[in-house]
Amino acid sequence: MKRARPLLALVLALGVIACSGASRLMATDAVEEEVVAEVSQSVSVSRWGEGAAYSPAPPDFYQNLPAATDRPSFIRDVVVHESLSEKVGLRTTSITQQGRGGGMGTLRSERGDASPIDAPQDFHLNSDAEFRIDSDEEFAPFLLFSTHSSIETCFLIMALVDYEQVEFTLDGMTGLLHEVRMPPGTEMVMPLNLGTLPPGAHDVEVIIFRDPYAGYDLTIEEPSNKYPMGELDVFAMSRREFVIVGDNEHPAHLLQARYSGTSPPADVSLGTLAFFARPGAAHPMRLESQIAVDVGEAGGEYHFRTWTTRHESLGSGEQAIMLFVDFHLVPVNGSDLLTVELEAGQEATIDSVVVLPDEPGVHHMLAFVMCDPYSPRQEGRFSHPHSDSSWTKLAINAR
Repeated sequence: MKRARPLLALVLALGVIACSGASRLMATDAVEEEVVAEVSQSVSVSRWGEGAAYSPAPPDFYQNLPAATDRPSFIRDVVVHESLSEKVGLRTTSITQQGRGGGMGTLRSERGDASPIDAPQDFHLNSDAEFRIDSDEEFAPFLLFSTHSSIETCFLIMALVDYEQVEFTLDGMTGLLHEVRMPPGTEMVMPLNLGTLPPGAHDVEVIIFRDPYAGYDLTIEEPSNKYPMGELDVFAMSRREFVIVGDNEHPAHLLQARYSGTSPPADVSLGTLAFFARPGAAHPMRLESQIAVDVGEAGGEYHFRTWTTRHESLGSGEQAIMLFVDFHLVPVNGSDLLTVELEAGQEATIDSVVVLPDEPGVHHMLAFVMCDPYSPRQEGRFSHPHSDSSWTKLAINAR
């Protein structure tokens, strides 16, 4: 009898939190879960891919979970998952009383009819940067994500393909943004489908936001560089991979760098970050130059400065800055993204402008930095894409 190949757990990612102009790793490690004795519910210590098998999601899964009623009406294109199919698997994680820890990854089987629910659970961890599929094959892994929180959690999920935000199918529902709610201490696997992709190598990233609607109820009367405590934190997890379709390994989308870097002042400490600053600011890293909340004109242009750096450890290369307003990718300076060529240790300050939404109210702008938007092949393989991208949030009261 031919043995079925085990599922391959491709990609293991830690979430990155960007808050008050600094990046820090999430408190919970996705490789090993710890039991917190102070809480009422716990599971035995387990490693990723071990422990209890995934169980099918019950039909009444959402019956006792509160709806995310705090989503502003102007955040459009959100598919709300109010039920789960029989293809969704669940299992329990440890619960931590503090923090917003979690993890994410993708699972893809070499056997097309396998599912994480009925297949053996001895997943083999694999950190390869590549998925290889046939030219007529859909890219359809299972998306895995978890929460270790002691309260209900709301997630908002988006996907980027070749530096563009795209619609995708999650558990049979298609949309640009997907809202999924989960009870405390839960790990979930859901079927994800990005459809067929043209031949070539594609840069694919799935991004999950936790508590995405926090801070939309802020009262903003005037500009400030003060970050409201907890209101503008960004809790985002992302996973990036190269998907090679067919025998063509040439990148499907190459970017041309539009900006270049310079050496920073001696008193500026660098990291792979993005910050928002006032127009004409002397240097975005100085506190008096930064902006956390601001006011603007609904439907009008909003001018600011974007700043990014290249960490010494990454060597020279390119970075792409993508700006999202209310979780939608928006043009900046007439382009979908800002591309910067930097030497190790350099920085770039870019005078930028976006158009604010027509609807009055507080809108959130996010800056996402992607290191090396195309990493060249090394020794016959794609180099692993950097996962130390970062997020910063700016709240703008459009009046």
